[in-house]
Amino acid sequence: GVQTCALPIWLHLNIIDNFPYNELAWFNLASAYQGIKLYEKCIDAYKFVVAINEKFDYAYRNMADAYIRLRKFKDAIEALETVLQLSRPEDVLYEALGHCYEQLKKYTSARQYYRKASIIRTLLTLSISTSCGVESIIIIECNVPIKTEIPYLHEVRNIQCNYIVRNRWIQNVLSKLKINKITYT
Repeated sequence: GVQTCALPIWLHLNIIDNFPYNELAWFNLASAYQGIKLYEKCIDAYKFVVAINEKFDYAYRNMADAYIRLRKFKDAIEALETVLQLSRPEDVLYEALGHCYEQLKKYTSARQYYRKASIIRTLLTLSISTSCGVESIIIIECNVPIKTEIPYLHEVRNIQCNYIVRNRWIQNVLSKLKINKITYT
């Protein structure tokens, strides 16, 4: 609880007093505040992080989480969009955007982001049961350009990916999706 986080808060405040431009001290201070649900204080600290280093994507990500908890969905959307500009697309980012738009009653946008989250989740890890009941795992590492829209599943062929596939049946499924680079392990 509060006593557990008092020491890290005190420690990082002391570091900041001596090194005011230490982005990691600000980030850790913000995380400590977030851990004890002092969301306004954590957002203020994350703002210092991004003032020092505007490309610190985890600060924007955590700031978005704090905004969501405070039900400040427009601010959360802005922070999440910045994360998407700075890092690779992730299903949890699109899912959070969908949640924010849903809370703002912008259902078309919410559905669009939920769909992107679902597609990325499908692309990243597919767990498929084969006809003989053996479960096979496909690990897909995608190199999606940051500003590229995630296409619908039948347009997967437009993404450059590396695949690790463990059986021939899965290869046939992927070939029907026009996926051509498959490596067996």
